[in-house]
Parts: sequence; structure tokens; C-alpha cells
Amino acid sequence: MEEKRFSREDYPLDILAEFGLTEEMIYDLPDFVHETIERGGKSPLLPISIEQPFGVTRGFAKFSLLDTDEGIDVMFYPKLKQVNLAAFTEEQKSALLEGKVIVADVDDPIITDEGVEDMQRIKAFVQLDKDTNGVIYTPTQAIGRNINAVANEYDLSGEDLQRFWDGDLVTIYEPTDEGGQDPVTIGVDL
Repeated sequence: MEEKRFSREDYPLDILAEFGLTEEMIYDLPDFVHETIERGGKSPLLPISIEQPFGVTRGFAKFSLLDTDEGIDVMFYPKLKQVNLAAFTEEQKSALLEGKVIVADVDDPIITDEGVEDMQRIKAFVQLDKDTNGVIYTPTQAIGRNINAVANEYDLSGEDLQRFWDGDLVTIYEPTDEGGQDPVTIGVDL
């Protein structure tokens, strides 16, 4: 059996709460789910909510815990939504067709208990799915949270972070035990 890397007391409940995952919701998960999370695995798909300027975006995501120098952080794995390629400018379409992940404004449904109430414009990471040729997206907050965790782990600069938002990759050099450096390339891939 795999050794536990985390305990329930380690869960960063404040970060999970930012995505609508309350302490009660988390602690009500079955024991086998907690055992998976505590070994570094992913949670099941859970309902999340993200505050937006004009409402709340609802969706689903899995999460896992990440041990960083600053403490325990969270990585989210959101269930992606689809949008029509025609909704983008020619420049954005070109970037998407080149395989880049871009940040763009998309119309996202505001979902209430009664169904879809209205649409709101949100900032989202957007990518062309190579397998389906569909355009997929997720609100920037979910991936932004992951970028924050990676930035803290690798001590990325503000310029490096901006490159993610521009759809570019960032290569850093990690010291090796032998005194050399290994390149590590980081980017956003939905």
C-alpha cells in the first residue's frame, strides 16, 4: 500500500472554499476518497463555483494536494466546457489553430437551480482540443490557481507568468545533484 503524503488536517480548506468546496462537503467525502487524496491522488469530480464580477460560474473539477515550500497547495483539474470557434477574433482563431492556449472573453452560462438563467462574459483559458477539434475552456481562476502553485514551486517571475497568459511556454533550469542544470518547460494545456 502506498504511503500517505498528507493528512486531513493538512487540507487547505481556505483555498478549497474559494471554489465553493466547504469544509463540510470535503469532510463528508467517503473514507476511501480521503485515502486517495492523502496519498497524493485526485478527488472525484466535485461541483465547484467561482465568483465572477456579474455572477457565479458553476462547473465541476477534481483536485489534488501539492506539497510546496510554502505549505500544502491545491491543483485543480476542471471539467472543460465547449464554445464555438466562431466566437473568437481572427487573431485568436489563428493562435488556437496553432495549438496555443489563449486567454479570452467567453460567454458562460449562469446556472441556477432552475436551469440556465443568463449568460455572462468571463475570462477563460481556451484551447482547441486536438482529439475533437472542439474549442474548450475553463474560467481563468481554476488554472490561475494552478499557475500560482507552480510559480511558487519554481520561483517564476512576473514576466514568466505573463507568458502563460499569452499562450507561451516557459523554460527554467533546475539544478541537478551533479552541479549542472536540467531544463524544465512549463505551460498551460487544458
